[in-house]
This record gives sequence, structure tokens and C-alpha cells, in this order.
Amino acid sequence: MTDVPTTPRPNSPRRLWLWFGVARVVVAAVVLWALLANLPLRDARARLLALPEMDHAMEVKALREEGRLGEAVVVADSIALTMEVFKGTALDRERRFTLEARESWLRKVKDAGWAALTGDGMTGSALAGAAASDMLAVGEHAGPGHHTRAAGGRGAEPAQVGAAERGAHR
Repeated sequence: MTDVPTTPRPNSPRRLWLWFGVARVVVAAVVLWALLANLPLRDARARLLALPEMDHAMEVKALREEGRLGEAVVVADSIALTMEVFKGTALDRERRFTLEARESWLRKVKDAGWAALTGDGMTGSALAGAAASDMLAVGEHAGPGHHTRAAGGRGAEPAQVGAAERGAHR
């Protein structure tokens, strides 16, 4: 018979115990890294959940009162998509008021008049009012040989008069 040692080497259990210890440290480091890496996300979620509930109807009303009617309708429609029951709610009522305000003839006339006076506006009717007032102003001063007065009461420059006359004869 050959002489084969049947007894384990005395160092073997120590090595096995060392490898299990290293594996435990690696697993603990990975778990710690995962917890620390997720900390900003958990903090952000906690802050988001701590925010008070938003009153969407009041937001739509505030936008409507500022004259931002299109934005108010978009906010109301986007929130309505997430609601189970929309008809008859305060948000539905504010949305209807906003649509009525957007289609109001009085508002359109007011916007057109204000834009005609100031040349400034953000709606279609304001653009129409500003364009109409510009047409009237150009029509007054565009006649050939008609000398105009510039702002401040001084006479118009010859280049301005020439440009106005060329524009009138095109």
C-alpha cells in the first residue's frame, strides 16, 4: 500500500474561515454602499411626500385671473386625466369659467383696444388690434409729398419720408 496521508492539513479550516470572513465583509460593504447610494433619492421622496396637497382648482383660478387662460386650460386638462371623477368638481367649474373667459367677446375687444393703444399684447385679438392701429398710422403718413412730424415734434428726416413714400407706391 502506498502511504497517503488521510488526515487534513491543520491549516485548511483556518483558510476556509478566513474566506468566509472576507466574503462577509464584502457583502456588508455592498449593502452599505447600496444604502448610502440611495440616500439622496430617499430624502427627495420624503420631501415630496411632506409637501402639502396642491389645490389645483385654485391654481387654475389664479392663472385665469392673471390672464394666462391657455395655460390654465392645459393645467386643468392635465389634472383631469389623473382624476377618476372630474364632472362637478371645483376644478371642472374653474375650467369652464376659464373657457368662458377665453371665448368672451368683451375680453377680445378689450385686448384689441389695449393693443391698438400700446402696440403690445399676447392674444390673437391683441395682435389684430395692434396690426389695425399700425395700418391706420402708416396710412396717415404714407402719402407722396406729405411731410410728417416725428416723435417730439421735430420734422421727419428725408430718409424717413422717402421710405414712407416708397412703401406707399409699392
